[in-house]
Amino acid sequence: MSSRVPKISSFTLTTHRLLVIIVFVAIFTMAVRVPADTDTWWHLSSGQYIVENLTIPTTDPFSYTKFGQPWIDHGWLAQIFWYGLYSLGGWALVALALATLVTTAFWFVWKQIEANVFIAALSMVLGAIVSSVVWAARPQMVTFLLVAITAYLLDRYKRHNGRLLPWLPLIMILWVNIHGGYAIG
Repeated sequence: MSSRVPKISSFTLTTHRLLVIIVFVAIFTMAVRVPADTDTWWHLSSGQYIVENLTIPTTDPFSYTKFGQPWIDHGWLAQIFWYGLYSLGGWALVALALATLVTTAFWFVWKQIEANVFIAALSMVLGAIVSSVVWAARPQMVTFLLVAITAYLLDRYKRHNGRLLPWLPLIMILWVNIHGGYAIG
């Protein structure tokens, strides 16, 4: 009687895989920081206003020069998102979410690159360095991710006649309420 031992698949750490891991750990590490700039406070305050008043402001509630003037808050959904994270976990959760968002965006870009792995890795690291100056808790960071996802879906459709294209209208409905950059999509 012979007993067959089931084959257990193993993970082999190749140079390619190691390079991918290093690139994405580096991007995540670059992005996990207190993600504040001068607009972050305003976006957090807007999110707080919306949550506390259960309404999107139609007049400027913050400015002393334009207080009460008509205002269209294009980023209301992202402001609720960032404020929600901040109120649940402070800067630590906001920093973790930002790093995850940035890393995920770069992952969707990575999935479209057909170049040599070393050239692709260098391109990703350089792209991260250049774009890192705008990484903050702002609605535009969700646009950063949604541009990458939209490009990925379109690329999949073009190359593989993918079935993911029906997700684009849902993405656009969300995006139009997150940031004015929806026009890119």
